Amino acid sequence: MIEISKLLPVFFKILNTKDINYAILRGYEKLPDEISNDIDFGVHPNDFIKFTLFINNYFHKYEGVINIDLVRLDVVKYVINIKNLEPIKIDVWTSMNFCGLYYVDLMQALNNRVLYNDSIYIIPQNYEISISLLKELLHNSGVREDKKANIISKFSYFSIKQPLMKFFNEYCINQISNALFHKRITFVALSFYLKLNLLKTNISHFGLYKTLKNICLFITIKYFNQNYYKTIFSNI
Repeated sequence: MIEISKLLPVFFKILNTKDINYAILRGYEKLPDEISNDIDFGVHPNDFIKFTLFINNYFHKYEGVINIDLVRLDVVKYVINIKNLEPIKIDVWTSMNFCGLYYVDLMQALNNRVLYNDSIYIIPQNYEISISLLKELLHNSGVREDKKANIISKFSYFSIKQPLMKFFNEYCINQISNALFHKRITFVALSFYLKLNLLKTNISHFGLYKTLKNICLFITIKYFNQNYYKTIFSNI
């Protein structure tokens, strides 16, 4: 019977020999020997198909059944079932976006990835905190208490400024710090303001047409076309 403590180290050892630009986004502390939660992979868009093929080929060797649990724009969530093991959940992100609006440059994070425990690549901690914080603020309009403590323990205004400055102005970054530590602004109000700022900066960076196209594509995939990536998966 295969064990996670043997399955995943080999998985990452082989993955690291492939020409695939990936990094774990969070929750990597016990990897590759244990899984604490979903495994969140950031993957370069050009390597998405190669990474998907690798996942399928590797886990099929252990008679793994791979199902797609959820599809969003630039996000695919897999559930891998192997006999006598807890389901392995792998989330693959090729961009960090909220409703089609980019909020962190994932490519920049991947270009600065670091090797952790000589076994897995992770994004730099300032990107890890920035992504975790913005996922909470944008998607949940708040920060859950269990995540807040972890974020505050690693938080530094100067460290998150570099990952955030592409899509957020200095006022936004200051308000994030205030909300975390001084509560001068509520998380709900901050979330709304960040979304407005995000719309403006995406239009500024990518133009109105591409920004609206990304928003429409996000809506289409989420509500009408969960088979958006079907052409890729059908060839696996």
